[in-house]
Amino acid sequence: MVKAKPAFSLDDLRRRIDEIDDGLQDLLVRRAELVETVMGLKQSGGVAPFRPGREAQILRRLVARHSGAFPRASLVRLWRELLGATVSMQTDLSLAVCSGCGDLTRDHFGIRVPLLDVPSGAQVVLAINEVRALLGVVPLVEAEGAEPWWLHVLDPENAKIRVVARLPFGSIGNAMDGCADAFVIASMEPDPSGDDCTVFAIASPEELDSAALTKALLDVGIDSNPLGLAASGRGAVHLIEIDALLEPGDARIGQALARLRAGARAAWLGFYARPLDDASLGGIVPE
Repeated sequence: MVKAKPAFSLDDLRRRIDEIDDGLQDLLVRRAELVETVMGLKQSGGVAPFRPGREAQILRRLVARHSGAFPRASLVRLWRELLGATVSMQTDLSLAVCSGCGDLTRDHFGIRVPLLDVPSGAQVVLAINEVRALLGVVPLVEAEGAEPWWLHVLDPENAKIRVVARLPFGSIGNAMDGCADAFVIASMEPDPSGDDCTVFAIASPEELDSAALTKALLDVGIDSNPLGLAASGRGAVHLIEIDALLEPGDARIGQALARLRAGARAAWLGFYARPLDDASLGGIVPE
């Protein structure tokens, strides 16, 4: 039997790939031109150049419409580099990064953004407060013995610093330096994405049981997750994540704390776009 001749030769296919590459590059040039137009409108309207909520919306839409063999996680990685580059076009983007979070930060913000490496979360907060960095990256869990970053955010001098994003938004990527989960903090208001989680610090003069705190919140209709606990000079401070976007003055928080009768008070630290899960990225879904 005579073997059928392929419809296209290898050279033909490579030529078509080159044409597609040229088209992709042309589209990137056009996209950058539109970003420059948007930049002018943002500056005239006082809109922040870094919009983590808008970025999350872009990535969710692209992942949802994706098809074919190209991995979704790689799609997110490509667009994270693109989004980081376009933010850098609009401002002198700089980040103070707690040691160990450099790879995770590069995966999210791109390879070109300047990083100020500092030894602790407290130093990240200080760098933002002193305007030595626009954004900061702090690990969810700091090194043993380090004072947690959220205690410093609670200081009245740092009252404008908010949690604005959580890393990684997609897959871990190349983050091999020990930090697998982190927050982005900044002296700006968070940007809603339509599917967000809120971060609170709960301070009390005596240590609260995490399970009791979780139950008290659930009793008023708030699903929460304990993230950390730290001792302070005034008692104990819990860092918790709320599985929804809550306003700072949500009355249910006060109602839940009143049930505990421990003199606890809540501090709203900001919110962030819920990261993509394994299922949406085509990975293994935990049972």
